[in-house]
Amino acid sequence: MLRRALPAMVVSAAAVVSALLVVPLAGADRPVIQPLPDQSFTDPTCGFDVSVNLSSNEKLKVFSSGKVQVTGRLTATYSANGKALTLNASGPTTIGADGSFVAQGVGVGDLTLPDGSVTIAQAAGTVTLDLATGAIVLQHGTVLTDICAALAGP
Repeated sequence: MLRRALPAMVVSAAAVVSALLVVPLAGADRPVIQPLPDQSFTDPTCGFDVSVNLSSNEKLKVFSSGKVQVTGRLTATYSANGKALTLNASGPTTIGADGSFVAQGVGVGDLTLPDGSVTIAQAAGTVTLDLATGAIVLQHGTVLTDICAALAGP
């Protein structure tokens, strides 16, 4: 079953990069495992400020090959304009040793749609990470919840 399309936004990607800087590479047999912290921030992607709170029970696994896997449960709460929306986005997500990222499943975060527009969404399908821009791009799939539309003004 598909479980996660996005690693909980580019911010989680930043958390992965940060963790890679502090977690030494694992031995050949066992990965180094690091818990990922909860995060709170403001995202202006919708054209208005959205408060984002990520509650993580996720773990970062760094393998000796350089491959990274994020596993566990992530709950994301988005709020703006007196409205709130809580969504689940459980792993796993895998990032190749070369930095490549292709994931399938259900996830949440900033998402570039096939028409080039950008929104915050919960989506199911296949996504890729554009290494040049850092954009997460929906290749094949469906937007389950357009979070910007759901949180738009009264």
